[in-house]
Amino acid sequence: MRERRALAESDWERVVGLALAEAGAARQGTIFGPAGPTVTDAIDPEWAAGAYVAVGDIFALRLARADDAHAAYLQALDVSPGYWPAVCALEGFFDDNGRLEEACELLEKQLEGLEASRPDRSPLDPSKIESLERLAHYYEELGRPQDALRVVKRLAASVTNGRDVLLFTWLAELCAQTGAFSERVELLAHIADDLDDPLRKAAAYLEAARLLEFASTTLERSRDALSLYRKALAITPQDGFARAGLAALLWQSREWEALVDLKQSEAAHPDASPAEKVRALREA
Repeated sequence: MRERRALAESDWERVVGLALAEAGAARQGTIFGPAGPTVTDAIDPEWAAGAYVAVGDIFALRLARADDAHAAYLQALDVSPGYWPAVCALEGFFDDNGRLEEACELLEKQLEGLEASRPDRSPLDPSKIESLERLAHYYEELGRPQDALRVVKRLAASVTNGRDVLLFTWLAELCAQTGAFSERVELLAHIADDLDDPLRKAAAYLEAARLLEFASTTLERSRDALSLYRKALAITPQDGFARAGLAALLWQSREWEALVDLKQSEAAHPDASPAEKVRALREA
């Protein structure tokens, strides 16, 4: 009744006092009154942490007392380490106040605690997935792509079988930023394999092929690029970029018969114009 009356009157200082009393009672095991010899059994750290989070929210959102809000969230984590609502509240507090480095430290610590407390925890644990996603975004905002890549790799290892197009795309972008060339090519090939849209699939194969071709220093890599070009052309046979790339690579590799076959197939394509047919046959 006291809490409801204080809330109805918007008496936030009084609500804070009541919530702090509640937290203290939960920590002492007296939330339902004196428990006598069995007081230890009535101690409820999560109940106390929840009350401290409520106090922090009032300080932050109603009373504009940032330092007190920060202290209350820290108290929640002190009484119940890793308490997810407190982690979320403190992370939001850091984000709202532009303290992104501290938000990263908090989430890194949270992830360490999750893995240490329950090494058999499901890879799909929602709090772990959310922590990894938020942490990666913070590192990107801070201009730390290497750290973001490290975290997104952990995220990919935690999500189902790891074959997620959006996640692979995110990884590929971070690989581009960090110069992780080989990983980016591999990811683009995986993205293409998993895409349903034929034009996007062909574009992903083409991008992977071009990257691989320009950095190829071995025959094996050149052959991998050839394979990717062919996959792109199997989907979009008249793609001029893919045909030109494949032709150039076949020329460099001195695969004359394959190059002749390619030109003859260009000439035989029903959509080729007369001029295109003549040019292809002349080149063949």
